Formats: sequence, C-alpha cells, structure tokens
Amino acid sequence: MKDPNTETDLPTPEERLEELFQNLWDKVREAGETIASLRSEREDLRQKLNRAETDLHLAQKELAGQKKELVDRETRIHTIEQEAARNKGKILSNGEKEALVARAKELLARIEGYL
Repeated sequence: MKDPNTETDLPTPEERLEELFQNLWDKVREAGETIASLRSEREDLRQKLNRAETDLHLAQKELAGQKKELVDRETRIHTIEQEAARNKGKILSNGEKEALVARAKELLARIEGYL
C-alpha cells in the first residue's frame, strides 16, 4: 500500500532530463534563428554601406570637378579684371587698334582702286 504522505508528483529523473533537453533545444533553436536574422541584417547593412560609399565617392568626384571649374572661372575673371584695369579707357587694345587701322586702310585702297 502506498503511503499518502510519501506520494508526490515529482517528475522522474528521465522526465526531468527530457524537460531539460527540450528547454536546451528550444534555446538553441531560438539562438539559431536570432543568428540567422542578425546575419541577414548585417548583409543588408553591408549593402547599404556599399551604396552609401559609392554615392559618397561619386559626390566627392562631382564636387572636385565643380571646385576645379569654379577655380578656373575665378582665374578667368581675375585675368579679365586685370586686363580691363590695364586697358582702362581703351575700347580696343593696341594690337587690335593697329589691326583695325590696317584693315581700314586696306579697304580704302581697294575702294580707290575701283574708282
């Protein structure tokens, strides 16, 4: 006969071991899912980083080209300003004026030749 004071609902060692293995398996599976999710997220982030680096490189290249163009234009403006300051009051430079006078004389000589 069973003694009611000694009868308990304690799991057997085999049941307890099975429960422990099941808990361990559940945790391992959950860890595996988390690792797979993190790997996927890492790959997505790597792709985003690569696109961002490519975009940055292109933007830096474009900026460098625009800076060069700006420097070239500033240099051209400075050169024109210096030339304008040297030719202040002159519409034509000396060489242009001489070429124009020579052309006018040539045209006058041709006209006189026809008359």
